[in-house]
Amino acid sequence: MKHTTWLMILANLFLPPGNGHAMNFDQMKQLRGADLLELRVSEIFTQCGLPDAIIDRGESSSSKNKIQWHNITMKLSDGNWDLLYRNSYDTGNKNPVSGWLNPNPAKSPCFPDLSLVTLFTEGGAGILTIDKIKHKTTYIVPNNLYKAHKVIGFRVSLMTPLSLTDITKKYGRYYDTVSDRNTMKIIRFWIVVESSQMPIALYAVDFEINNVDNTCKNYRIATSNYDFVRRKLEEFSKAWDKYGID
Repeated sequence: MKHTTWLMILANLFLPPGNGHAMNFDQMKQLRGADLLELRVSEIFTQCGLPDAIIDRGESSSSKNKIQWHNITMKLSDGNWDLLYRNSYDTGNKNPVSGWLNPNPAKSPCFPDLSLVTLFTEGGAGILTIDKIKHKTTYIVPNNLYKAHKVIGFRVSLMTPLSLTDITKKYGRYYDTVSDRNTMKIIRFWIVVESSQMPIALYAVDFEINNVDNTCKNYRIATSNYDFVRRKLEEFSKAWDKYGID
């Protein structure tokens, strides 16, 4: 009985209204940029090269640190950073109010067919290590700021728009419309990752839809490091505690 009840709760929390499947984890991972989630900035720079700009989201009063990436010097805080990778320069490269501007921008091998990719990173991200032999768990924040920042979400701008029809045909019905204005709406898919049916991770996948022609030029993925995703995961976990344990 509990298993059946749990499946009903799961459907109410994460499946879209009406019939039809919803996007699954494997489909989400196939979206451009999804493979970079949870990577450290040091890994991003190694794989994708330096971004066109880094927007430093740290508090204006926080101290900046001079840090080196090979022969490049940057002055950044330990707060959150946005990494901007561009393949289109129609709007020009503007110097961020706080952060770093690449003096010699180049197209990244990671995003050859995308107009703009913004990787949102969180500072102070420690590394969890589990020693099964000693039964010891450690969580250490690296001193190197490039290693202490990890990707917690991203937003992509497409060169070739997707149609809403193609999105729903490929991924099924979306869960909700989280924003709906005159010219644009945002549709959301929730992607839950389970272990033995217990929820262990959650992602929000948002597509920005132009209401005039029903096309999407931008999409975004957020992990549970964001408050609104974390709250949904907690809601899911409470339902599991109540209904999902045999």
